[in-house]
Amino acid sequence: MRYLYQVALWLNLFGLAQTATAQKDYRLSGKVVNATTNKPIPRVSLLIGEGGIGTNADSTGAFSFVLRAGTYTITVTAVGFRPIRERFELTRNQTETIRLEPRIVDLDEVEVKAGREDRNVRSVEMSKVQLSIGQIRRIPVVFGEIDILKALTLQPGVSTMGEGAGGFNVRGGRVDQNLVLLDGAPLFSTSHLLGFLSSINPDIVQDVTLYKGSIPASYGGRLSSLLTL
Repeated sequence: MRYLYQVALWLNLFGLAQTATAQKDYRLSGKVVNATTNKPIPRVSLLIGEGGIGTNADSTGAFSFVLRAGTYTITVTAVGFRPIRERFELTRNQTETIRLEPRIVDLDEVEVKAGREDRNVRSVEMSKVQLSIGQIRRIPVVFGEIDILKALTLQPGVSTMGEGAGGFNVRGGRVDQNLVLLDGAPLFSTSHLLGFLSSINPDIVQDVTLYKGSIPASYGGRLSSLLTL
């Protein structure tokens, strides 16, 4: 009977020793490096098990865990590298080196196009006014008759010669200092009926261009302005 009591005591002591050994804490530490260059990878994410303990490696790629003795699976992920899962049998303090393979992603061809902010500007010309016949028709007129010259006097720098006089003045110039061309032919008189009506028929005009300055050299001969119809 005494012998059986001694055996049971030894079995209990052995079980307690095994339990104490199984519950002992160990440190799992190491470093995460690039498998190609062998350089450390900073800020790597490490996760033990499914939704278990997690941590991040420091700027030198080093990490450290304190765990109970046992078997663990660690998932290691980093931007630009292939994620891996490492399995460790933790029975003592261990130092491991985890190597990650770079992940190369082939992208489709990308074509980048850029447009200038002033891409809608075709040319830069000073003191130039261009009106279409549609714009002129929308300008209110007296007696319902479209008058191209009256429409031009509404532009900055252009004024009438006064009541009962035909033509227009540009920036203080006189009427004889304006060159008026209709399909390339000069018009020496742009009005009739004592200046009350224009001699230009709007039905045969597509657009109107008035140069109040910087007149092209090919149209030389006048000082004040150039009007092409």
